[in-house]
Amino acid sequence: MQQASSGNNYAPMSSREPKRWLWCSSLVLIAVSVLAYVSFVSSPENPIYLAVPAVAIFVVLPAADWWIGEDPTNLSDEIEGELASDPFYQLVAYFLIAGHYGFFVLTVWIVANHSIPIWALAVLLIGTATINGNAINIGHELGHKADATNRFMTKVALALSGYGHFTIEHNRGHHVLVATPEDCASACMGENVYAFALRELPGALIGGWSQECRRLAAKGLPVIHWRNEILQVYVTTLLMTALLVFYFGWSVLPFIVLHHFLSWYALTQINYIKHYGLLRQK
Repeated sequence: MQQASSGNNYAPMSSREPKRWLWCSSLVLIAVSVLAYVSFVSSPENPIYLAVPAVAIFVVLPAADWWIGEDPTNLSDEIEGELASDPFYQLVAYFLIAGHYGFFVLTVWIVANHSIPIWALAVLLIGTATINGNAINIGHELGHKADATNRFMTKVALALSGYGHFTIEHNRGHHVLVATPEDCASACMGENVYAFALRELPGALIGGWSQECRRLAAKGLPVIHWRNEILQVYVTTLLMTALLVFYFGWSVLPFIVLHHFLSWYALTQINYIKHYGLLRQK
Protein backbone atom coordinates (compact mmCIF):
# COMPACT_ATOMS: atom_id res chain seq x y z
CA MET A 1 0.00 0.00 0.00
CA GLN A 2 1.40 3.36 -1.00
CA GLN A 3 2.32 5.83 1.73
CA ALA A 4 2.11 9.58 1.43
CA SER A 5 5.50 10.94 0.41
CA SER A 6 6.39 13.19 3.29
CA GLY A 7 8.50 13.23 6.41
CA ASN A 8 5.37 13.29 8.58
CA ASN A 9 3.74 10.12 9.86
CA TYR A 10 0.80 10.10 7.48
CA ALA A 11 -1.71 7.29 7.38
CA PRO A 12 -1.91 5.17 4.20
CA MET A 13 -3.57 6.97 1.33
CA SER A 14 -6.46 4.53 1.25
CA SER A 15 -7.45 5.48 4.80
CA ARG A 16 -7.00 9.18 4.09
CA GLU A 17 -9.40 8.84 1.15
CA PRO A 18 -12.17 6.53 2.46
CA LYS A 19 -14.06 6.67 -0.85
CA ARG A 20 -11.02 5.43 -2.77
CA TRP A 21 -12.56 2.22 -4.09
CA LEU A 22 -15.84 3.92 -4.96
CA TRP A 23 -14.06 5.39 -7.97
CA CYS A 24 -14.28 1.90 -9.48
CA SER A 25 -18.07 2.29 -9.51
CA SER A 26 -17.55 4.33 -12.68
CA LEU A 27 -17.52 0.98 -14.46
CA VAL A 28 -20.99 0.02 -13.21
CA LEU A 29 -22.95 1.57 -16.10
CA ILE A 30 -20.83 -0.26 -18.65
CA ALA A 31 -20.97 -3.55 -16.70
CA VAL A 32 -24.76 -3.42 -16.33
CA SER A 33 -25.16 -2.63 -20.04
CA VAL A 34 -22.91 -5.52 -21.06
CA LEU A 35 -24.90 -7.89 -18.85
CA ALA A 36 -28.04 -6.66 -20.62
CA TYR A 37 -26.42 -7.47 -23.97
CA VAL A 38 -25.61 -10.97 -22.72
CA SER A 39 -29.23 -11.40 -21.68
CA PHE A 40 -30.34 -10.16 -25.11
CA VAL A 41 -28.29 -12.68 -27.08
CA SER A 42 -29.06 -15.47 -24.60
CA SER A 43 -32.82 -14.91 -24.72
CA PRO A 44 -35.08 -15.02 -27.78
CA GLU A 45 -33.52 -11.59 -28.52
CA ASN A 46 -36.02 -9.63 -26.48
CA PRO A 47 -35.30 -5.99 -27.50
CA ILE A 48 -36.29 -4.67 -24.10
CA TYR A 49 -32.80 -5.61 -22.87
CA LEU A 50 -31.34 -3.06 -25.29
CA ALA A 51 -33.10 -0.29 -23.41
CA VAL A 52 -31.03 -1.00 -20.29
CA PRO A 53 -28.19 1.46 -21.12
CA ALA A 54 -30.69 4.31 -21.57
CA VAL A 55 -32.66 3.37 -18.45
CA ALA A 56 -29.44 3.09 -16.45
CA ILE A 57 -28.11 6.52 -17.44
CA PHE A 58 -31.38 8.47 -17.53
CA VAL A 59 -33.40 6.80 -14.73
CA VAL A 60 -31.35 4.66 -12.36
CA LEU A 61 -28.33 6.96 -12.08
CA PRO A 62 -30.34 10.15 -11.33
CA ALA A 63 -32.49 8.20 -8.85
CA ALA A 64 -29.39 6.89 -7.11
CA ASP A 65 -27.92 10.38 -7.01
CA TRP A 66 -31.11 11.69 -5.39
CA TRP A 67 -31.26 8.79 -2.92
CA ILE A 68 -27.60 9.07 -1.85
CA GLY A 69 -27.89 12.82 -1.49
CA GLU A 70 -25.23 15.47 -1.23
CA ASP A 71 -21.87 14.58 0.29
CA PRO A 72 -20.84 17.43 2.61
CA THR A 73 -17.27 16.14 3.05
CA ASN A 74 -14.29 17.00 0.92
CA LEU A 75 -10.54 16.43 0.89
CA SER A 76 -8.22 19.08 2.23
CA ASP A 77 -5.87 20.75 -0.23
CA GLU A 78 -2.99 18.94 1.47
CA ILE A 79 -4.44 15.46 1.00
CA GLU A 80 -5.71 16.28 -2.48
CA GLY A 81 -2.18 17.23 -3.48
CA GLU A 82 -0.84 13.93 -2.16
CA LEU A 83 -3.47 11.85 -3.91
CA ALA A 84 -2.81 13.61 -7.22
CA SER A 85 0.43 11.62 -7.46
CA ASP A 86 -1.23 8.30 -6.60
CA PRO A 87 -1.32 6.16 -9.78
CA PHE A 88 -4.46 4.36 -8.59
CA TYR A 89 -6.79 7.07 -9.87
CA GLN A 90 -5.09 7.30 -13.25
CA LEU A 91 -5.32 3.52 -13.63
CA VAL A 92 -9.05 3.67 -12.92
CA ALA A 93 -9.38 6.26 -15.69
CA TYR A 94 -7.34 4.13 -18.10
CA PHE A 95 -9.42 1.02 -17.38
CA LEU A 96 -12.57 3.06 -17.86
CA ILE A 97 -11.37 4.25 -21.28
CA ALA A 98 -10.75 0.63 -22.25
CA GLY A 99 -14.21 -0.25 -20.95
CA HIS A 100 -15.82 2.43 -23.11
CA TYR A 101 -14.03 1.11 -26.21
CA GLY A 102 -15.10 -2.45 -25.48
CA PHE A 103 -18.68 -1.33 -24.81
CA PHE A 104 -18.77 0.59 -28.09
CA VAL A 105 -17.41 -2.27 -30.19
CA LEU A 106 -19.78 -4.74 -28.53
CA THR A 107 -22.71 -2.42 -29.28
CA VAL A 108 -21.71 -2.19 -32.95
CA TRP A 109 -21.52 -5.99 -33.03
CA ILE A 110 -25.05 -6.21 -31.61
CA VAL A 111 -26.34 -3.76 -34.22
CA ALA A 112 -24.59 -5.57 -37.09
CA ASN A 113 -25.60 -9.11 -36.21
CA HIS A 114 -29.13 -8.88 -34.85
CA SER A 115 -32.49 -7.77 -36.14
CA ILE A 116 -33.51 -4.87 -33.91
CA PRO A 117 -36.78 -2.89 -34.06
CA ILE A 118 -36.37 0.79 -34.92
CA TRP A 119 -37.58 1.94 -31.49
CA ALA A 120 -35.09 -0.33 -29.72
CA LEU A 121 -32.28 0.77 -32.04
CA ALA A 122 -33.02 4.43 -31.28
CA VAL A 123 -33.11 3.83 -27.52
CA LEU A 124 -29.92 1.76 -27.73
CA LEU A 125 -28.19 4.53 -29.69
CA ILE A 126 -29.16 7.26 -27.22
CA GLY A 127 -28.18 5.21 -24.17
CA THR A 128 -24.87 3.98 -25.55
CA ALA A 129 -23.82 7.37 -26.91
CA THR A 130 -24.67 9.15 -23.67
CA ILE A 131 -22.71 6.65 -21.58
CA ASN A 132 -19.74 6.84 -23.95
CA GLY A 133 -19.86 10.62 -23.81
CA ASN A 134 -18.16 10.09 -20.46
CA ALA A 135 -15.02 9.11 -22.38
CA ILE A 136 -14.80 12.74 -23.52
CA ASN A 137 -15.13 13.83 -19.91
CA ILE A 138 -12.27 11.50 -18.95
CA GLY A 139 -10.22 13.02 -21.76
CA HIS A 140 -11.10 16.43 -20.35
CA GLU A 141 -9.67 15.54 -16.94
CA LEU A 142 -6.55 13.82 -18.28
CA GLY A 143 -6.05 16.72 -20.69
CA HIS A 144 -5.18 18.94 -17.74
CA LYS A 145 -2.09 16.81 -17.10
CA ALA A 146 1.24 17.76 -18.70
CA ASP A 147 3.02 14.40 -18.84
CA ALA A 148 3.28 12.43 -22.09
CA THR A 149 1.35 9.37 -20.86
CA ASN A 150 -1.74 11.31 -19.86
CA ARG A 151 -1.58 13.45 -23.00
CA PHE A 152 -1.56 10.24 -25.04
CA MET A 153 -4.45 8.74 -23.07
CA THR A 154 -6.39 11.98 -23.54
CA LYS A 155 -6.19 11.50 -27.29
CA VAL A 156 -7.20 7.85 -26.97
CA ALA A 157 -10.28 8.85 -24.93
CA LEU A 158 -11.30 11.56 -27.40
CA ALA A 159 -10.76 9.29 -30.42
CA LEU A 160 -13.63 7.05 -29.34
CA SER A 161 -16.11 9.66 -30.60
CA GLY A 162 -13.85 11.75 -32.82
CA TYR A 163 -13.85 14.80 -30.56
CA GLY A 164 -10.19 15.60 -31.21
CA HIS A 165 -10.53 19.38 -31.08
CA PHE A 166 -11.95 19.40 -27.55
CA THR A 167 -8.83 19.55 -25.39
CA ILE A 168 -7.22 22.19 -27.60
CA GLU A 169 -10.23 24.49 -27.39
CA HIS A 170 -10.93 23.72 -23.73
CA ASN A 171 -7.44 24.38 -22.38
CA ARG A 172 -6.46 27.29 -24.60
CA GLY A 173 -9.86 28.87 -25.24
CA HIS A 174 -12.44 27.99 -22.59
CA HIS A 175 -10.06 28.38 -19.64
CA VAL A 176 -9.25 31.89 -20.81
CA LEU A 177 -12.74 33.01 -21.84
CA VAL A 178 -14.99 31.08 -19.41
CA ALA A 179 -18.13 32.98 -18.33
CA THR A 180 -17.63 35.69 -20.96
CA PRO A 181 -19.81 36.24 -24.04
CA GLU A 182 -16.91 35.06 -26.21
CA ASP A 183 -16.87 31.60 -24.61
CA CYS A 184 -18.93 29.14 -26.64
CA ALA A 185 -18.99 26.70 -23.70
CA SER A 186 -20.73 29.13 -21.30
CA ALA A 187 -24.52 29.15 -21.63
CA CYS A 188 -26.21 32.55 -21.42
CA MET A 189 -29.00 33.24 -18.94
CA GLY A 190 -32.29 32.21 -20.56
CA GLU A 191 -30.60 30.22 -23.33
CA ASN A 192 -32.08 26.73 -23.72
CA VAL A 193 -29.86 23.70 -24.18
CA TYR A 194 -30.72 23.28 -27.87
CA ALA A 195 -29.84 26.88 -28.75
CA PHE A 196 -26.69 26.45 -26.69
CA ALA A 197 -25.76 23.26 -28.59
CA LEU A 198 -26.15 25.06 -31.93
CA ARG A 199 -23.64 27.62 -30.68
CA GLU A 200 -21.32 25.44 -28.60
CA LEU A 201 -20.73 22.50 -30.97
CA PRO A 202 -19.56 24.51 -34.00
CA GLY A 203 -17.89 27.05 -31.71
CA ALA A 204 -15.73 24.37 -30.09
CA LEU A 205 -14.80 22.97 -33.49
CA ILE A 206 -13.83 26.36 -34.92
CA GLY A 207 -12.08 27.45 -31.73
CA GLY A 208 -10.06 24.26 -31.45
CA TRP A 209 -8.88 24.43 -35.03
CA SER A 210 -8.03 28.12 -34.72
CA GLN A 211 -5.93 27.46 -31.64
CA GLU A 212 -4.11 24.51 -33.22
CA CYS A 213 -3.43 26.39 -36.46
CA ARG A 214 -1.85 29.21 -34.48
CA ARG A 215 0.27 26.76 -32.48
CA LEU A 216 1.55 25.04 -35.62
CA ALA A 217 2.19 28.34 -37.40
CA ALA A 218 4.29 29.51 -34.45
CA LYS A 219 6.45 26.42 -34.94
CA GLY A 220 6.69 27.01 -38.69
CA LEU A 221 4.61 23.90 -39.46
CA PRO A 222 1.74 23.52 -41.93
CA VAL A 223 -1.76 22.63 -40.74
CA ILE A 224 -1.63 19.21 -42.40
CA HIS A 225 1.20 17.74 -40.37
CA TRP A 226 1.67 14.67 -38.19
CA ARG A 227 2.19 16.94 -35.17
CA ASN A 228 -1.31 18.37 -35.55
CA GLU A 229 -2.89 17.03 -32.33
CA ILE A 230 -6.44 17.33 -33.68
CA LEU A 231 -5.62 15.34 -36.80
CA GLN A 232 -3.96 12.67 -34.67
CA VAL A 233 -7.29 12.01 -32.97
CA TYR A 234 -9.34 12.30 -36.17
CA VAL A 235 -7.12 9.80 -37.99
CA THR A 236 -7.41 7.34 -35.09
CA THR A 237 -11.22 7.68 -35.17
CA LEU A 238 -11.33 7.19 -38.94
CA LEU A 239 -9.12 4.11 -38.75
CA MET A 240 -11.30 2.57 -36.05
CA THR A 241 -14.43 3.36 -38.05
CA ALA A 242 -12.90 1.87 -41.20
CA LEU A 243 -12.04 -1.32 -39.34
CA LEU A 244 -15.56 -1.63 -37.94
CA VAL A 245 -17.14 -1.01 -41.34
CA PHE A 246 -14.74 -3.47 -42.99
CA TYR A 247 -15.55 -6.16 -40.42
CA PHE A 248 -19.28 -5.57 -39.88
CA GLY A 249 -20.35 -3.93 -43.14
CA TRP A 250 -21.58 -0.53 -44.26
CA SER A 251 -24.84 -0.95 -42.37
CA VAL A 252 -23.15 0.06 -39.11
CA LEU A 253 -21.80 3.37 -40.43
CA PRO A 254 -24.96 5.46 -39.74
CA PHE A 255 -25.07 4.10 -36.20
CA ILE A 256 -21.41 4.98 -35.63
CA VAL A 257 -21.81 8.53 -36.97
CA LEU A 258 -24.92 9.19 -34.89
CA HIS A 259 -23.25 7.64 -31.85
CA HIS A 260 -20.34 10.06 -32.13
CA PHE A 261 -22.58 13.09 -32.59
CA LEU A 262 -24.75 12.18 -29.59
CA SER A 263 -21.61 11.63 -27.50
CA TRP A 264 -20.58 15.19 -28.35
CA TYR A 265 -24.04 16.36 -27.33
CA ALA A 266 -23.72 14.52 -24.01
CA LEU A 267 -20.74 16.71 -23.15
CA THR A 268 -22.63 19.78 -24.38
CA GLN A 269 -25.31 19.05 -21.78
CA ILE A 270 -22.64 18.96 -19.07
CA ASN A 271 -21.20 22.28 -20.22
CA TYR A 272 -24.68 23.78 -20.27
CA ILE A 273 -25.36 22.86 -16.64
CA LYS A 274 -21.89 23.74 -15.32
CA HIS A 275 -21.66 27.23 -16.78
CA TYR A 276 -25.30 28.30 -17.20
CA GLY A 277 -25.85 31.99 -16.56
CA LEU A 278 -22.27 32.71 -15.43
CA LEU A 279 -20.95 36.08 -16.51
CA ARG A 280 -17.82 37.95 -15.52
CA GLN A 281 -15.80 40.88 -16.67
CA LYS A 282 -12.66 40.07 -18.59
